[in-house]
Amino acid sequence: KEGIGTTFTINVPFSLSILRVMLLEREGLVFAIPINSIRELKSFTPSEITTIDDRQQTQWNGQTIPVAKIEQSLIFQRPYKSSPLKGNPVINCPSLLVVGENSTLGAMYLDRVWGEQEVTVYPIQTPIPLPRGFNSSIILGDGRVIPLLEPVEMVQECLQTATQNPYFYHQYISSQEQIKRILIV
Repeated sequence: KEGIGTTFTINVPFSLSILRVMLLEREGLVFAIPINSIRELKSFTPSEITTIDDRQQTQWNGQTIPVAKIEQSLIFQRPYKSSPLKGNPVINCPSLLVVGENSTLGAMYLDRVWGEQEVTVYPIQTPIPLPRGFNSSIILGDGRVIPLLEPVEMVQECLQTATQNPYFYHQYISSQEQIKRILIV
């Protein structure tokens, strides 16, 4: 009868989106990068990496591109406890990930490649400043929250951080255990 029954209301959050990503690992940190940002995933030998003015670079398709270490920019103020993903990585050897387009090409070191997934993207809303290139996250099926990186911005941030203070990463690791912190909420 008209006016009798059940009403269903479905709220779809517009802040969420579906994206195809590749799960990667570097220095124990698992992170994701959108597939459409990736130009090539390649193995390398140490002789393919050159250092000029304290910047590492490599040749790719006839161009010289910078190579970044993301662990120099993604330094969190806590000991990082590695919790590896279940299963076997697709690639379990050091590799270079070439990202970007035209004049903004760059590469980053990887330790493992865990494969591709279609995921829901969750923007991170926080008053705390985040590293450049890190503003979203994904949640895996096991409940693990993984950072989603914008690789071109991350490469640029890594290169800028390394140029500003190449010894910062080493100094931070050696002094990390001496600093005690509290969080007031």
